[in-house]
Parts: sequence; structure tokens; C-alpha cells
Amino acid sequence: MMTLQDERDYWHAYAKQLEAALAPVDELPFIIRRLLTKSQAKMLSALMASAGVVHHERMRLAIYGDREPVEHCYTCVAIWISRIRRTLRPFGIEIITHMSIGYELAPASRDIIKHLKQQDAARWVA
Repeated sequence: MMTLQDERDYWHAYAKQLEAALAPVDELPFIIRRLLTKSQAKMLSALMASAGVVHHERMRLAIYGDREPVEHCYTCVAIWISRIRRTLRPFGIEIITHMSIGYELAPASRDIIKHLKQQDAARWVA
């Protein structure tokens, strides 16, 4: 049986996961947001917001929010990731798979996305 402290810690961690999974999509460059669906953009935002591996559950939260989990959810996440990879391949953006754990945005890919975001900012200022 959970103590009140354990239960509080559990719900605090769960709220943090939801906040991170529902990261703002506006942080992505316009050209990438234009090519991705809303769910794909949410998943990429979750990858950008994390410094390391993003677990399957957090990716599921990015797609479905706090709704009931869908059967074969890991397969759904894998399909969404494959579609994101296919769309972003021309930009040189790579998503690394950590089997049975989750996904990670390659460091070079993170730099590419930041560079595209800077180009967006320069384009709108000029």
C-alpha cells in the first residue's frame, strides 16, 4: 500500500510527464511544422524537450494525451516515429531507437533543428 508521500510523488511525476509530453509545438521551425501532422509535431517537440531518451509512455502521451491507452500502443508509437523519420530524412534529422525503452533525437539533429529555427527568426525579422 502506498503512503501519502509515495502517492504524492507518483502524481507529481505523472504531472511532469504530461507537461513534458504536451510541450509547445511552436518551438519547431515553421518548415518542419508545415510538413508534420499535429501528432507528429507533438512527438518531435517531446524529443526536442528531452535531453536524453524519451520513453514509449511519454511518446504515447504526446500523441493521445491522458486518454485511455490504445491496444498495441508501442506499435503505434513506432509507426508514428517511422513517418517522422521519413518526412525529416531530407533535412538530415535522425531519431535513434533504444529498443524496449524509447527514442532519442541525435545531437546533430538537435543542432539542425535549432539552425532551422534561427533561419525562421531571421526570415521574419528581415
